[in-house]
Amino acid sequence: MEVIFIKDNCICQVFCNLHPETSLLLLLKGSSSAIPFTFLKFNGHCVTGLRNGSPAIIDCNCICAVIPVTTCTESTTTFSNPASITIPDSGTATPYPSNILVAGLTGTIIKVTVQLNNLSHTFPDDIDILLVGPTTSQNAIIMSEVGSSGDAVNVTLLLDDDAPTPLPDGSPLVSGTFQPANYGGGDSFPAPAPVPAGGSALSIFNGTNPNGTWSLYIVDDAGADVGSLAGGWTLNITSCE
Repeated sequence: MEVIFIKDNCICQVFCNLHPETSLLLLLKGSSSAIPFTFLKFNGHCVTGLRNGSPAIIDCNCICAVIPVTTCTESTTTFSNPASITIPDSGTATPYPSNILVAGLTGTIIKVTVQLNNLSHTFPDDIDILLVGPTTSQNAIIMSEVGSSGDAVNVTLLLDDDAPTPLPDGSPLVSGTFQPANYGGGDSFPAPAPVPAGGSALSIFNGTNPNGTWSLYIVDDAGADVGSLAGGWTLNITSCE
């Protein structure tokens, strides 16, 4: 965060260049903490605006530092790869990985959710899924050892860190919104997958650039059962622009 310290008459230049309704923090002389202030008008040696929501006029001579507050507009964009993903009785899915290209977004990520469309499998506990962002060091095992031995039939899962409950462990998968979950350990994703970062939370992508190739790596870690992600997958990215 940029801090503008005031010397002599520099305060005039600072406020003359500001647009009305600019959000600031002002550090006043004799105070140990800055106050929220919404700038409205500069007049002579006084600044008119809102201090904690109430009208206020502050003498420039009382201000020793101005701290601009960065604001942003939140925008959520959806990207999808509807191509079916085949999950074998053991090993890597086809394709491996399934990719989504994200382009044209400005700002950084503040939230990511992932939707797995029309999942069917005769033993969903076998499935391990790794989501990798454009920067491969940002990745998450969003689903591993979840569900039970019961069949999953045409299930759609929206994975959201803010969901009320995690994906189930030991009970059948049903369509709905859940937190990502990894109940296993030592999950292995063959190359070209990167080494998993270790977590399952989608918040690992927050603060990063959303543009680039996102990859979904799916592995079946046991034999005898098969499945598919018939509707592919969807990526919802909320960025701060």
